[in-house]
Amino acid sequence: MTIADQPGSEEKLSILRRIALFSSCTEEHLHLVAARTRLVEYKKGEMLYREGEAAAALYIVASGRLEVFSVIDGTKHLYTVLHNGDTFGEVSLLTGEPHSATVQALNDTLIFQLEKHDFEELINRIPSLVLYLSRLLSKRLRIKGHAAGGGTEATILAIYSAARGVGRTLFTVALATSLRRETHQPVILVDVNTPEGQINRFFGGASHPHVRSIVHQGLVSDEEIAHEIQHHPAGFDFLYAGAPTTHEGHEALIAPLASELAQHYRYILMDLPIDVDATVLKALTQADLIYLVTDCTRESVIRTQALMRQLRDAVGSPPQQMKIVLNLVESERERLTSAQVAETLERPIDLALPHIETPSGEVSIDELLRLLDQRNSPYARAVRYVARDLGGLLVGLALGSGAALGLAHIGVLKVFEREHIPIDLVSGSSIGALVGGLWASGVSAQELERMALRFKNPWDIRRLFVFDLGLPAASLVIGALAGGLMGVLAGVWAGLLLGFIVCVILALLMGPLVGGPIQGAQLMAH
Repeated sequence: MTIADQPGSEEKLSILRRIALFSSCTEEHLHLVAARTRLVEYKKGEMLYREGEAAAALYIVASGRLEVFSVIDGTKHLYTVLHNGDTFGEVSLLTGEPHSATVQALNDTLIFQLEKHDFEELINRIPSLVLYLSRLLSKRLRIKGHAAGGGTEATILAIYSAARGVGRTLFTVALATSLRRETHQPVILVDVNTPEGQINRFFGGASHPHVRSIVHQGLVSDEEIAHEIQHHPAGFDFLYAGAPTTHEGHEALIAPLASELAQHYRYILMDLPIDVDATVLKALTQADLIYLVTDCTRESVIRTQALMRQLRDAVGSPPQQMKIVLNLVESERERLTSAQVAETLERPIDLALPHIETPSGEVSIDELLRLLDQRNSPYARAVRYVARDLGGLLVGLALGSGAALGLAHIGVLKVFEREHIPIDLVSGSSIGALVGGLWASGVSAQELERMALRFKNPWDIRRLFVFDLGLPAASLVIGALAGGLMGVLAGVWAGLLLGFIVCVILALLMGPLVGGPIQGAQLMAH
């Protein structure tokens, strides 16, 4: 907690007038309140007070977000999320009991704080405060018995990259589009990267309105920002915050902007520039999730590795808050394999974006939106998975064991394909693992049915393995040696038979799967 720069008297009065608690106060009463409140800043993650502590003040949110929760038997129970203008701490002040919940800042937050003795003086001098607080107390006591669960709170996503040309902006637009389509929740893309005059890269060939930087205009209030929000043809909203390198103090607007938008949007995506400056660091500290986008080139991966270390030192993001997005775009520069990228970054890849083939070699926004309309395209499926994961909409399919049940599995899969029901995760046991693995590797339900109908007897299953088993050189050498020795001792035919048996056994034990449906199923099962 730090004491923030105090606003001027008129600015303070203007803010207090917009707070419901003081809406019925006279000008004289507002001046009394303004003289006794102070503006305090809490950084993201700071606790304002903990459950069981004695009440010390009344708190009013000037900007930011806070969560109110209790920890019961080691489990966090969320009651509500507080936004601009919300009041809290009054229950314990009025009842004299310790705080019944913990309050923590979700973003950098500015709070008007009214100390306990000043609060007691004001409620004795301003009757309207007592009436409002009594109604609020009744409402809070009703809410206390019903945990909100946190399912509808805003999620702030920062999309970042260490190098240009790795597909960050395309991924941002694709994710915003997919989030809107899959969750049907309000989504906004905030651009804090593009220089003025280049905004058309977000709108493609569609006519786009003239947008102005909210930072360059000095806009911070909800009403002012609302006039600058534009609707994108893909369904989400768009806000231009302006390129940060041209305006000092840009970073000071990020936290208030995020808290304002969080009251109206379920998902807030910030497209950030590659230069690590105060604005970028502020945006990253306010984000709930950080997506780091890179391609497979050695240069980009090394720069991403250095960036991750810098972010850990500057932001302190835990590993689960940072996601690695690997764009498999083709390049003439030296490329690393996915395994080498993961090894270099010292963490697994969270999402691989398939390469997008276009006649020009470059992907425009218009081409991207047409691609997202093709639900079976690999790129659209990858981004849609992220959107469904963020929305808590993933659908899993569990396939059981039993050989006869395998045919029933295929029938179920045919229905899913026919009705276009998306399946995001597949698990299985025995025959269920085989069928699920084949299906996940790209074999359609119709192809699975044709394969199953070819099994007239148990021996027909060998057809699945014809193109899968490899024959390592070691098995040939050892089989030849064993056959030659047996041929010397027991004759040619005995030697050939033993050599063949040894070669086959070693091939089964040592030989890798080199292709075909079984290898695909095994890979998908892992």
